[in-house]
Amino acid sequence: MCNEILKELRLKKNLTQKQVAQIMGVSNITYMKYENGETEPKFSQMMKALIELGGGIKDIFGNLETSLDDSLAYNMKRVEILNDHEKECLNQIVEAVLIKHQIESVQRK
Repeated sequence: MCNEILKELRLKKNLTQKQVAQIMGVSNITYMKYENGETEPKFSQMMKALIELGGGIKDIFGNLETSLDDSLAYNMKRVEILNDHEKECLNQIVEAVLIKHQIESVQRK
């Protein structure tokens, strides 16, 4: 399954196997084994590839339910691709949600 995902994302980005191997921090031969389905990458390597290739956590797990915490953790790692303005906007949204939560917690007491 990972082999199909890796190949599909690589081809969409018009990258070579060598380029994706460098992204994942593995040798070209190791990456070829991933793509041929001979072996599976470590989860951390797969996450690194997904982030760089623009894939999502659903690409790994398909229709399986993933926890909100797992999805949030994955998306937080992807924040580094945003420019400074986008990061600031996201930061303001997160701060607003946290403040709302704190206010509601105080009101419930």
